[in-house]
Amino acid sequence: MLGEEDLKVNCISAAIGLLIQHNIITHQELDKLTKTNYHVFYHFLMDKLIEEEFSKDRVVQT
Repeated sequence: MLGEEDLKVNCISAAIGLLIQHNIITHQELDKLTKTNYHVFYHFLMDKLIEEEFSKDRVVQT
């Protein structure tokens, strides 16, 4: 069974793939972020995902 850290890494990897695929984050931003610590990187990804969800909500409502 996967440990909690393994699960977090897998989730973050999937999130990174989606962010890059949908042009929400660039490879340059990713390179800078991977040089920071894990928690800073995690919070940045969560902020980007939340920001994207709110953007979708606004587009759908207009």
